[in-house]
Amino acid sequence: MKLVALLALLFVHHTAFADLTNLGTWIFDSSGNSLNSTSNALNAYVTNSSLACTQSGTWSVSITNPTALTATLTSVNNSASTFSVLASNSNRKGAIIFNNSSVNCNVAFAATASNSLFSFQLTGSATYVMTAPIYQGTISAICASASGTLQVTEL
Repeated sequence: MKLVALLALLFVHHTAFADLTNLGTWIFDSSGNSLNSTSNALNAYVTNSSLACTQSGTWSVSITNPTALTATLTSVNNSASTFSVLASNSNRKGAIIFNNSSVNCNVAFAATASNSLFSFQLTGSATYVMTAPIYQGTISAICASASGTLQVTEL
């Protein structure tokens, strides 16, 4: 059952991992040691929507979802030149960005965004929900015009 929960977590976040490099702090052996892609205790990978594992020794899987007791809501004016959406925050547990306009905005996990270099495009009236791994650096954007706002929730 716990392995099914791990599968659910992987697919809820729409992320397929070729190895456990990014999951090393999420999976532990029975002694509490973190397992990663170089560990001989566990080899796991996702292929064609299934999780294949080989195991030596005894291990269990537990899922801990990050929680947040506070949220900061801001409204950021769209601009046709790069602008800051969220400042770097080492305590960030998540973020939600809603494009409250009809224009497309290119969002970058970086200090600047451009129409040719960005992380993802947020179309008009679309919402982006940050999933694991949580990016804690600066987020910027550039929109097709200075119409509307980005409604931002930082957890």
